[in-house]
Amino acid sequence: MGGGISVDHHRHVVPPSVIYHTDIPASLVTTGTDAQARVIVSLSSKDRVIKCTRVTISHSHFAISHRWQNRVQCDTYTVHCDHEPPYTCELFPEEVVNLEQYVTSLGNIWLDYVCIDQSSDSDKIAQVNIMGQIYANATSIVLGAGLQPTMPPRDYLMRAWCFQERMFGPIRFVWDMEAQDLEHLTAFAKDIALRVSNLAESISFINRKYDPNENWRIQALRKIPEKYPSTAALCNQMEHLIKDTRNDRTQRQIAIAALRIRELVPCDHPIVTSEWNLFLFDCQASIEKDRLYGTWGVPLYQLNVPLSYEYPDATWHQIAKNFPEADYAFHAPHGAPDQPHGGFSGFATVTQLMCHIMKYAPLAPGTHAKTPTGGTQYTMAQSNEVCGIVWDEHYVGLAWDKHEPIQTFHFIVSKECLRRGKGKGGESGPVKKFIRLIERLRKLGAAIPHWTVTFELKSFLEKIADEK
Repeated sequence: MGGGISVDHHRHVVPPSVIYHTDIPASLVTTGTDAQARVIVSLSSKDRVIKCTRVTISHSHFAISHRWQNRVQCDTYTVHCDHEPPYTCELFPEEVVNLEQYVTSLGNIWLDYVCIDQSSDSDKIAQVNIMGQIYANATSIVLGAGLQPTMPPRDYLMRAWCFQERMFGPIRFVWDMEAQDLEHLTAFAKDIALRVSNLAESISFINRKYDPNENWRIQALRKIPEKYPSTAALCNQMEHLIKDTRNDRTQRQIAIAALRIRELVPCDHPIVTSEWNLFLFDCQASIEKDRLYGTWGVPLYQLNVPLSYEYPDATWHQIAKNFPEADYAFHAPHGAPDQPHGGFSGFATVTQLMCHIMKYAPLAPGTHAKTPTGGTQYTMAQSNEVCGIVWDEHYVGLAWDKHEPIQTFHFIVSKECLRRGKGKGGESGPVKKFIRLIERLRKLGAAIPHWTVTFELKSFLEKIADEK
């Protein structure tokens, strides 16, 4: 499977013009009062005043998860928090009505555009730095436009910040489940199931009939009540629905059961670090570095790893240093593998590529950011597709094009990441990034007919990590 250097190995090398930070200055780690979040205690629509207080967030506090709306044609409210200088925020009239109801019925509430002073860069940075703490500990309430008790817009599932808001901690869905769009409800349930151990396996039946040959998925569902006894009735109901005739009614009821199960599972268990960085390439963000913080904020808080919104390079370094199994990146979003971020499709380190994606240190299209020290070609199993593999002392990159020359890179991974996953199979953890890589290449037109190529490619790259 090896051969000469088939990729455009001699492309011009233009390294980044910046020196990457590897550590977060102690002075920028959020501490003291800034490490506490403001929560809404009361609000008066008559006086247009909101009263807040600083707290250490716990499950008794509620954090609203929603899709941000542009603040135009709003009413201006003055926010008073303890002995701090007041500041203003903008709210739509319907938001005020709904917010008053939530504060009255639930108590203290955190809402981003009220509890963060949007006119203060320092306050925004300090509060973003503790966003992981907020959504790891608060009880999230997922709301629609205008803070209505409805499902959020469809693009909510794609937004970076919204990702951690629904994947961690206690959560409540306050919508009328029977009134929501079935397709959207189904997508939401499948998304939520990703974080409930053993739920994703069974929810795959939500829009297809039950297959007895896949009864292992039902066995997985039955494991949930072993850890969370309060879910027993819902899991039993979901099993019966899965085995029932599939139609709109059973599909909706399966979705509802999955969402109710999530409400009973706090999702405070550790992430699978080897697959977590995949989510960064699924999400969207108005500010590109928010992909990093919206994906990794809560896990870094849970694992006691520092982050800084001002230092995305150092934040990424902390991730790669503490979790080498997550030290990989794709050049393009999963949904658009033919559109590399900023047009860059050359060889680079993962840090260089990640900082390029976050627009912290852009890389030049048509160049490499790092000089490869070696390369070969690889013919994929049971196909004639050839990709180029190059490496340096620490990283391996894979390039593929439908037609020669092979010069478009799609994936960079550290050798240590490859070593950490050596010998591990299955469809999750260290394997999942290779499954995604093959999916992307097939979407680009690669004729890869058989799933075994995933494991053979993984083994080939692991061999390079050991030998080159």
